[in-house]
Amino acid sequence: MELKISEQINRFRKDKNLTQEELASALGVSSQAVSNWERGGYPDITLLPVIAQFFEVSVDELMGSERLTPEQLHKEFDKQYSAVDDYENRIMLSEEYHRKNPNDLYYDLALGWAICNADYAINKNYRGEFRSVIDRLSHSNNPYDVDSARVFRCMVCGDDELDSFMQQLDSPYGDTDHIISYLNNVRMDRARFNGKTDEVEICDQIASFIDDCAFLDYGCPDEYGPSIKADFLKSQLRFFERVEANGKIPAGWLGFRGRKQLVLAACLWGCGRNEDGWAAFEEGIEDLKEWYSHPCTESLLLSFDGSLYGGLMVEQTTRAVYSKDGRCWPFYMRLHLGSSPEEIEELLTAPRWAWFNSARFDPRYLAALDWVKSLSDAEE
Repeated sequence: MELKISEQINRFRKDKNLTQEELASALGVSSQAVSNWERGGYPDITLLPVIAQFFEVSVDELMGSERLTPEQLHKEFDKQYSAVDDYENRIMLSEEYHRKNPNDLYYDLALGWAICNADYAINKNYRGEFRSVIDRLSHSNNPYDVDSARVFRCMVCGDDELDSFMQQLDSPYGDTDHIISYLNNVRMDRARFNGKTDEVEICDQIASFIDDCAFLDYGCPDEYGPSIKADFLKSQLRFFERVEANGKIPAGWLGFRGRKQLVLAACLWGCGRNEDGWAAFEEGIEDLKEWYSHPCTESLLLSFDGSLYGGLMVEQTTRAVYSKDGRCWPFYMRLHLGSSPEEIEELLTAPRWAWFNSARFDPRYLAALDWVKSLSDAEE
């Protein structure tokens, strides 16, 4: 391969609007040396990295090798990025590639995530650059760049702006199945990014609560039949032994357990186990009566002694939890408990639930249904 280093030095020097004397001074060599290089001579090999760094190019480019395509550069960058084991060096590597390729947002994205993931002791030194990255990515035609910019903005926005920016975020999974957990993780990243260790701990406790809600919300398909579904529900109901004391559970879980008990009752009736079905049904109605007896704005305990979830409490509306210091932590989407009066009424009346048929005309069933309908009517 023919080396064209003389042509490259001449071109790069002129691109920077430098004279031979100015380039020589910057590199610490004589102007005669620069003149010799541009007339076909070769710099000392030890100077090649110095000259390449000054012109912000690779040694291969300096020597006139064929320029890499953007895709090849991305691959080269990714290899180097993966080999670096700390975020500060990843930041510097991304900065270097960005300087050489200022119009390629691939390196802006890498730089943004490197700063975002760095500890507060490091990222606090790059806040201005981080905001510039956010601005550039916000104008990208790539949806992932724009979504990342929204996440980055949540890291540095003011507390009074956070709600607005959080509500602009979409699930990275392309659906809403994990959006509540995802938004809490963003909030946890914001706390870590800003060095607020107490908030990181609260977000971690909220994540445990969300995971437990997801476990309880998961259902067994009706197609498996009432017997298998009943066994599945019993295994879920054992969850409440974790938070139980003296035969009671904290009020924050009553809505979940009440609905589960009603579905279990339907399954037991579907198996012909009428007595067990009525026991589950009556327990479920009692849970729901206590659940609805609390004002919808009241904060309800999730554990009696605060040993679980760090003393978090939940609103009956499930639109927020409160930490023990009184701060509100919104979910930005309704956390599904499936136990509003309307949902319970639908459960008890929907034709789909044929397993309820054997009990539908029993006075106890009709009394419970009338009570639920009265709650629904009162909310209208």
